[in-house]
Amino acid sequence: MLASQATNKLVSPWRRRGRAWVAITAALGAMLVFASSALAGPVALDAPGNGNPPLTAYDPGTATAYVAWSAQPANTGIDVCVLPPGAAACDGGSPVLLTDPEFTGDNVPVLTGLRVMPNGEVVVLGEAGDTGTVTWASAPGGGGFFAAGNGLQNSGHTISALNSFYEPDDVVPVSNTDLATLDIEHNGFGVAAYNVSGSSSGTSADASANFDSPDCCTEDAPQIAAQADPDGSGRQIVVTAGDNDTNYVPPGCPNSIATGFGVRVASTANLNSATVPTYQLLACSAESPVLTGGGTSGIGAVDQEGSSIDGTGSGIEIDFHAFNPTTDTFGGSIPISDESAETLAFVGDIDAADDSGNGVYALWGDDRGEVLDYSADGGQSWGPPVVTPAADDDDDNMAPVGGGSTLIAWDANAGSGTQVFLQEVNYQSLLPGPPQPAATSVSSTQSWSSGGWHMSGASIAIPTGAVGETDQAILSGANVGSAGGGVTYTLYSSSTCSASSQVFSSGPDPVTNGTAAPSGAVGELPQGTYYWQISYTGDSLNSSGTGACGPGGEVLTVEPLLETLQQASTNGSTLALPVHCTTPPCTFTVSITIKVNVEVTIASKHRRRKAITLTLAKGRFTLTKAGTHTVTIKLTPRASAYVKAHHTLHPTLTIADSVDGHGEQTSRTITLKYVKPKPRRR
Repeated sequence: MLASQATNKLVSPWRRRGRAWVAITAALGAMLVFASSALAGPVALDAPGNGNPPLTAYDPGTATAYVAWSAQPANTGIDVCVLPPGAAACDGGSPVLLTDPEFTGDNVPVLTGLRVMPNGEVVVLGEAGDTGTVTWASAPGGGGFFAAGNGLQNSGHTISALNSFYEPDDVVPVSNTDLATLDIEHNGFGVAAYNVSGSSSGTSADASANFDSPDCCTEDAPQIAAQADPDGSGRQIVVTAGDNDTNYVPPGCPNSIATGFGVRVASTANLNSATVPTYQLLACSAESPVLTGGGTSGIGAVDQEGSSIDGTGSGIEIDFHAFNPTTDTFGGSIPISDESAETLAFVGDIDAADDSGNGVYALWGDDRGEVLDYSADGGQSWGPPVVTPAADDDDDNMAPVGGGSTLIAWDANAGSGTQVFLQEVNYQSLLPGPPQPAATSVSSTQSWSSGGWHMSGASIAIPTGAVGETDQAILSGANVGSAGGGVTYTLYSSSTCSASSQVFSSGPDPVTNGTAAPSGAVGELPQGTYYWQISYTGDSLNSSGTGACGPGGEVLTVEPLLETLQQASTNGSTLALPVHCTTPPCTFTVSITIKVNVEVTIASKHRRRKAITLTLAKGRFTLTKAGTHTVTIKLTPRASAYVKAHHTLHPTLTIADSVDGHGEQTSRTITLKYVKPKPRRR
């Protein structure tokens, strides 16, 4: 799937007033990687004097790169350079000039968009004399641009009255044949469906001008992204973002400087009449939002935020926000780069894009030059920014390849006239340290608390009936301070941690700046010994890792709260009972009984023997320290006489306790010996 791009480049001094969208049908995939070493250094794609700000796109299905720009001298057409896999120059030796015989002179089309569709077909969009959009299209690989007519669609007639002249590249695929484009020239917000071959028609009906209403974030730097609705309905979620250029102060913001977004969910056909609702707040003290999309991680937003933006201080950073397609909202700010020491007021020319996997790329200009950052986990964690070799920090355009590599196109004057340059850069290779993630070690500690109980450590024992025991992963390593990714906690009943012995699992639970979230709570476990094992996913700067399992790792023992010995003693008045407390405080009740036969008289004449239960002793106790203790219980008067007469008895001991509201009662036969007290010396 195409890595869609967004950029906030200002190409006209005209004030932006309204926005409209158009869904354009472009009548026009296996993953490869464009890893040409020939593009390791800047490559000039045209002759000196023919440069203009370029757009670039990459097709992972054919590993083909495309670069397009408005040709020089002015009013000649649009140049397109097709670079097959491994190429260091345009296919055919030079760019292909795209022209439209319907529009000549001052009306010659200028570049407004370049996109690879999900099926690999590529579309070039141009604005024709302020009358609308014309398109050229080719099958995957770009061969159509070399055929007769150069892939011109609809006989050169406009396929839409809308265009993105004032914000080039604000187009996004919504199917194999449809593009949604954001138009800021027309007041209001309108969507129409068009087929680039001219086989279908549509009407762009501008809707009410919500963009000029006093609500958040309705002007400047608009962006667009789309993804399929996860509900399986076949609808598209289309998102736009922009700066607030009104006097409206969003709730919670110190002033009107803020960014916002709008969401429209509709089928491709229904985008013809779609309108974006009033914008919602993205971030206070922020500007220049751009949207990413097209990869497996979905839509995201990159902007610059801080007190320097709203004039209240000097702080500024580049941040990422992940979009939730279930709630149609963005999450909080995830820091990418602190720019407070790298620029006086704000950064320039933010660009952001996804690759076809889970990679997200951010590109911007500051006092260091053109700066790149990369996230391997969908924007959840970012490594340190790196300075790229790109020579221009105003008009760079990016097309990610994958695995941290991206194509960057820009125009610059090397001394003999402006030219368009292209270079492939790899984020990891630009890091000051080793390109491979740093080694990460994984350890952990477990804990259990309930009422007066609290246990923690590598090895702990908890009483049967206990619930809520948790584990906490601890990461260490050279780059762990910025670590993201996730950890999975697994508990086994076998010291080999075999899959068949798994009794509990939690995760992946998130890791944020090196701190892992704890595991979920473990439920009640049978008596026995258990072993934890923790695994870490790793991220772009930290290797994955797995903690120890078995006796050398974390061991959890589940054992009875109380244990009693088989033997007790009595001196005829009190009973001494040894009790082992596993996890203090141990609160329990004790009852010691024995069945005895007694003679009863019936009708004053007859006698017979009857079995009754005689209570020897009972009581309630609390032990505050772990270990074996002797509790003393007073015998009942009848029991005292009985034990003195029999010396050795085998009564029933019943002991009851409670853990986490779970009561436990056990009974067992013990040996009770009468030990006659020694007489006192006179």
